[in-house]
Amino acid sequence: MQEWFRSLLRVQVPMIVVVLLRVLVGYELFVQGNERVRMGYLEKGGSGEGEAGHPLEIRLRVWIEEERPISERERGIFLTRRPARMFPWYRFFLENAVLPNVWVFAVLITVAEMVLGAMLVLGLLTRVASFLGILLVVNYLLATWHYGFPYVHLNILVLACFVVFLIAGVGRCLGLDALLHEKFPEIPLF
Repeated sequence: MQEWFRSLLRVQVPMIVVVLLRVLVGYELFVQGNERVRMGYLEKGGSGEGEAGHPLEIRLRVWIEEERPISERERGIFLTRRPARMFPWYRFFLENAVLPNVWVFAVLITVAEMVLGAMLVLGLLTRVASFLGILLVVNYLLATWHYGFPYVHLNILVLACFVVFLIAGVGRCLGLDALLHEKFPEIPLF
């Protein structure tokens, strides 16, 4: 028993640290998805008379309006001193693809956060979850780029975590990927 514990400390400590990071990131993703459910992201709500609109639509409109030059904005509503820094092509994507289909994107974001979080916590298909997490975080990074610190740095940190999870295959250590790897050793996803 003592020898096993010593070997665990000697060989597995770095991977255990990455596993703890995997579980923490997965937990935070799941909690964030759960928070989006409570905010009403899964409810199909329009911006009809008397309704404020979908929570994602409200957030996106604020982001887009904050980035317009003051001359293009209505005076007194969204006055900020930040220069416009949102990528024009991403603003075009938000205005022409996301806003018209805001409920679909809200469901995709919420479900993706909850499923990816659960996959990371369980160590199930962590390489697939990490790749999809990279796509999710890159979109977060593009959407919040103009806010600067702490959003950009936090998103870059989470992006780096996902890259490490993808390369290391951390699901094989204290995860369900270890069982799948034993059963299907020829498949590199586990």
